[in-house]
Parts: sequence; C-alpha cells; structure tokens
Amino acid sequence: MARYFDADKIYKYYGILLRAKASVDRTIRLEDHAAPFVEAWHATIMKAKSHEIRRFDDYLYAGFRKAAWTVKVRLNRGGSLMERFRKAFE
Repeated sequence: MARYFDADKIYKYYGILLRAKASVDRTIRLEDHAAPFVEAWHATIMKAKSHEIRRFDDYLYAGFRKAAWTVKVRLNRGGSLMERFRKAFE
C-alpha cells in the first residue's frame, strides 16, 4: 500500500482535521457528521488542482474549521438556551 499512499501526508492531513475540529468543539464525532468534512476536502482538492490556492494546509484547515462550525450549528438548532429553559418549566 505504501506505493499508492504516502502515510506521512495522510497523518498530517488527519492531524489538520483533528486540530480544526477541536478548535470549534472537541465533542463532535467525525463518524456521525462526515459529510461537511468530506465536502471541505473535495473543495480544497479542486481549488488546488485549478491552482487557486498557494498554501494547501492553511486552506484545508480553514475548510475543516468551517465544516466543524456547520456541524456545531446543526447540533445546536434545538433552540436557544432560553427556549429550552422555558419548555422545561411548562
């Protein structure tokens, strides 16, 4: 498999993914919310192929961080804290 994949780069990009996710919310599970992260990966690859970005790692970090925010917003859509507090006492 080493002839097809560079393990050092895979670990580097996985580390970028984990750091970006942790900077938003450590409790987000990638297994449960993979789609936004896959979209960010594909978008970054497409930008790199069209030579629109210079610093791949930084762009990838920003994309993964935005994906983590997207997941966090989806998880928090249950309403504001005040709304949940009111519902608890009704």
